[in-house]
Amino acid sequence: METKKRKHDIELEKNDTTLGMSSSPTTLMSLRSGTVSIVEAVAVNLPDVFAAEIVPKLDLTDTLNLAKVSKSYRNAVWSVAGARSFYKKLRGFHRGAMCWAAGSNNMLAVSSLLESGLDVNRIDRVWDGFTALHVAAYKGHSAVVKVLIDAGADVYTRDTDTDMRLYLGTPLYLAARHGHASVVHQLIKAGANVHLSTSTGLTPLAIARNNGHCGCEKALIEAGA
Repeated sequence: METKKRKHDIELEKNDTTLGMSSSPTTLMSLRSGTVSIVEAVAVNLPDVFAAEIVPKLDLTDTLNLAKVSKSYRNAVWSVAGARSFYKKLRGFHRGAMCWAAGSNNMLAVSSLLESGLDVNRIDRVWDGFTALHVAAYKGHSAVVKVLIDAGADVYTRDTDTDMRLYLGTPLYLAARHGHASVVHQLIKAGANVHLSTSTGLTPLAIARNNGHCGCEKALIEAGA
């Protein structure tokens, strides 16, 4: 099965250098032999059309599975046009696209969504009032945290869910609470305020100490907490 998949990817990648369906004899031969389907040929030779017309018609699961099939499919799914289709796909899951991408540690999705113009500081009302930076910090996804900070994410932002004990929690608080020392360092370096507390009065240092996260505690003390 793995050998067959590799042959499949090689056949598609041969076509990556072609500029159009009509000018690609390799594509035509592959289509005639059945090695490559019409859908695959469109993904390779007309990626913009594939991303704009085909990807939006797939549900979330099918889209994510498609991105794993080959380089051409992956590029189409995570193009700007493909990423925009995720706004609608995720509505049924009550999740915003950016928070979903950050929580999934999907760097391609995060980058594509940012390029598509999605606000990096958008508050996700159905994700506990978090921004994408909250989610990435909560999960400990340091690479995503870096991309978001570089894109202008607000390190001072607080969640807005009044029904949660985390109300007014900052990304730094969430990283400290869950023991993500590398993210704590990143946020401090980006200028996060180490003294901001939640609505219950817990500071990042207090929650790190309570939960026994020595690395986070050390980083916060060194930063003046």
